Amino acid sequence: MKTNHPISTTLLSFKAYWAAAICFSAAANLLLLVTPIYMLQIYDRVLTSGSFDTLILISLIAAVLLFVFAAAETGRRRVFAMIGRALGDQLNAPLFHAGLKTRGASLEDAAGRFARLQGFLVNGQIAPVFDAPFTPFFILLIFFIHPVLGALGLIGAVLLLWLAVATELSARGRQQRAQKHERLANAFLSGSARQSSAILSMGMASKIETRWRRLRGAAINATLASTARTAFLSSLTKSVRQILQVASLGLGAVLVLNQQISAGAIIAASIILGRALAPIDQIVASWRQIVDVRTSWRAVSKQLRAAPARPDQVTAPPRPAPSLSFEKLAIAPPRAEEALVCLPDLTLQRGEMLFVAGPSGGGKTSLLQTLAGVRKPFSGASRLGGRSIHDWASEDRGRHVGYLPQNVELLPGSVIENIARFANDAPDKAFDAANAAGCHKMILGLADGYDTVIGAGGAYLSAGQRQLIGIARAVYDDPALVLLDEPTANADARAINAVATLLGALKRKDAVIVVASHDLRLLPVATYVLTLQAGKAALSTQTEYAEHLARAAKAVNLERLAV
Repeated sequence: MKTNHPISTTLLSFKAYWAAAICFSAAANLLLLVTPIYMLQIYDRVLTSGSFDTLILISLIAAVLLFVFAAAETGRRRVFAMIGRALGDQLNAPLFHAGLKTRGASLEDAAGRFARLQGFLVNGQIAPVFDAPFTPFFILLIFFIHPVLGALGLIGAVLLLWLAVATELSARGRQQRAQKHERLANAFLSGSARQSSAILSMGMASKIETRWRRLRGAAINATLASTARTAFLSSLTKSVRQILQVASLGLGAVLVLNQQISAGAIIAASIILGRALAPIDQIVASWRQIVDVRTSWRAVSKQLRAAPARPDQVTAPPRPAPSLSFEKLAIAPPRAEEALVCLPDLTLQRGEMLFVAGPSGGGKTSLLQTLAGVRKPFSGASRLGGRSIHDWASEDRGRHVGYLPQNVELLPGSVIENIARFANDAPDKAFDAANAAGCHKMILGLADGYDTVIGAGGAYLSAGQRQLIGIARAVYDDPALVLLDEPTANADARAINAVATLLGALKRKDAVIVVASHDLRLLPVATYVLTLQAGKAALSTQTEYAEHLARAAKAVNLERLAV
């Protein structure tokens, strides 16, 4: 069974572009014969006849044809650039969504790989691949000049092709190892930059710098090992090409002395031989880039194939009924072979809140990510308004779900854009969300208020400020389901009261709420409590859980008194 390659399928759909590229390439390669033919005419006709009129005429013809060559070459590179742009227009959106499905690092890596693939087209580096099919044509022309010179050209082409194959076999594994070490070094450096405050405050700079230098050194050594053999073979290819041209001139001189060809044929054959071998020489010289592009091609194709197909545009249904149900739902980390915890069947109706408690690592965050549609359930289903959350297109489902992740990251843009989820809606909805989250006054105190531009990850805001803006984003436009993961983690007493007030307001608006938290001050707002611990799940009402906590606290106090 053939594997579907999304990039190949997309490129093959650009038939008009490829046809234009082939036509321009044919014209450019044929017009490269202008120089050898011109030299042939100069040596064999002008110098023997002494005619200035002939010289002027053929010079004008050659100049016009070379201008046509420039136009053909420009057109060809323009077509390659248009193919690169069209490829981006077709695949940028699918690649972005595929990267989001596999988390942010994969998105950044995939975008970089795709940019290299596009650059290979846009910068015209693919041109030698289109020139290579004309190599047999040029060698055939040399055969017409003289079979001996043609045989020399054929032997040279075979030798350079062998060197190209040797370069491929030598570079493949080494370059992949070099790229792996390079990615590890860059990932460590990027992570260190994000943790610069911790590194400087705890005196870790020298140790981190030593670790990075070691990773960077391994990447450089792997790159040197990859390029050493490739550089040698590339230099050998250039040397062989020069030797072949020298041999062509020398052999041509012998044929002239034997009166088998004219003096102009020597120059013409040498120029045509150089043109015949140039594409192979260029391909070998840029082999590192070609291998990198091939690796990027495979990686991006794999990511696009793994991503689920985006559904066609459908009519968006109205706001779902605020009810959340678990049906034999089991959750697990990605690629896990067994469930982390199996949940009891439960249905939350409008205005009800589920408080998820338990120690760290028990599965609270995994549960909220599953309910948000970020992760697939290990088994079973969760439904919002009777509709399966995971069979629901994200763009539509997301309008009705508000989610606050445990680690709040804001996107580069203004405060109001982050709250409004980068929608172009009326600002009143963003103001209402900020008021509900208790951060309206805080935002007004920023340099430009709601128009304050936030750095990557909210770098110019404190953790507490990011948390409040993240809560405002979660409750924007009155979603039917609100999922809050540790909403009071970076909050002061005032912010905690604001969160408790917000939860009460959401219940009155008939939203369904799920809160994962260690903060028991939010417990009075809850309807049910789900405790996740040691792979087990226990469901109780808020009253039953509060009584359980009271009994546990009383037992601890009695134990202390006994001691």
